Amino acid sequence: MDKQITTIVHEQSEQLRKDIEDIPDTLSGEDQNMYIQYRNDEYQQFEKSFVENFRYSFIVLIWLVIEDELKRVCLEIRSRKGLEKIDWDRRGVIEQCKKILKKDTGIAIDTITHWHSICGLQKIRHCIVHTAGYIDQLGNEKTKDYLKRLVKKSPDLQLDYDQHLRITTKYCTLAVQNTKEFFLELFDNVDIKVLKVKSK
Repeated sequence: MDKQITTIVHEQSEQLRKDIEDIPDTLSGEDQNMYIQYRNDEYQQFEKSFVENFRYSFIVLIWLVIEDELKRVCLEIRSRKGLEKIDWDRRGVIEQCKKILKKDTGIAIDTITHWHSICGLQKIRHCIVHTAGYIDQLGNEKTKDYLKRLVKKSPDLQLDYDQHLRITTKYCTLAVQNTKEFFLELFDNVDIKVLKVKSK
């Protein structure tokens, strides 16, 4: 991710340099300075918003993968047990998956490694999608408090003066790692409880 961000930011920086070098000589010194200031401000705003939105998009994508994989697990379990198909509730897929796993396999999903990290990721995704990362604009006070506590505990999450959530590349990397480890343990539990496969 960092490599992609660096490449795009560098390209924009080079474009800025070129634009400044190509300022027409017919402009007055004052107009040239105003143009340079304008282009520098524009570049700084681009760099800030681009990096932020790139990481936000990454978190949203990870969450889509998590939801999709949990649904696939539940569908596979139901298929192998010959149970009825699932009527998914778009507003509560995760809670639905938790109930299905508990009822059909006895697996308590909140005991799986990194489940709490997954829950944190869900809240962050909710904040990104519904308020563009502004925690204080969330309508649910419990979610606000949860996210503020999460930020205090994590050096890879930050809040601006206006309560705008900042995410580091390291947080994105850890989110991927934690998600992979979560599903590996979940799949192993499903193998044992549903497919009767011995753990390696």
